[in-house]
Amino acid sequence: PLGHHDIYGEVFFWLGEINIVLAVFNMIPAFPLDGGRVFRAIFWFFSRNYLRATRLASYLSQGIAYLAILSGLVSMFTGQMLLGSGLWGILLGWFLLGAAKSHLQTAQVRESLRGIPLGRLVRQGQPLNPDWPLAYAIDRMAIGGSATSSPVIRDGHTIGYLSLDVLRRIPRIGWGGVRVENVMTPINTVRSVDAYQDLYDTLRNEDLQREPYLLITANQQPIGLLSQRELIAFAEQQARGI
Repeated sequence: PLGHHDIYGEVFFWLGEINIVLAVFNMIPAFPLDGGRVFRAIFWFFSRNYLRATRLASYLSQGIAYLAILSGLVSMFTGQMLLGSGLWGILLGWFLLGAAKSHLQTAQVRESLRGIPLGRLVRQGQPLNPDWPLAYAIDRMAIGGSATSSPVIRDGHTIGYLSLDVLRRIPRIGWGGVRVENVMTPINTVRSVDAYQDLYDTLRNEDLQREPYLLITANQQPIGLLSQRELIAFAEQQARGI
């Protein structure tokens, strides 16, 4: 019978073999494995272009994925084990193929959003008086066309914004008896962000993600209000265009 030392030795040897196999598998140059990221880093080192490096690494990953699927099909129909069982090869290839395409799409969205300043998304509406009835203010806002919010001005200074998101929550029957100041979003209650800040970095910022609205400023002066819904909608529109 095996002694304790022999049993421990067998277990550690078996675990060592598994770790070696996993390490080798993890270095296959395909997303989402570390090998795919290593090859992207190599491509980036020579091209200095993140999107191009991701595209090349993704194409390499897709090639390996199709090879795994093909070998799985060959194994199933011929009985020759090229990359393990046929079903395992097909499932592995399918997984790698989906991951490679997902990484490429993520990189494309990232690059499409990078370099877009928040100020470009601002659509300034018609200025409103805080003492106006809401019904009249809404008629004025309609003149602003595609603007989703309008500045509320008092004595030449912006004191808040009236947004369409807020108006949707107010019953139409109450528009006549409510003043703009009662339902506007005061600027001192909104997180301010510079108009030149990158849209991609803004969407990735966890602190900003918690803010329902962002006050966009230029030279420390408010130029517009953007909601998280608007930011996400614009990002989705960019993604559909890829």
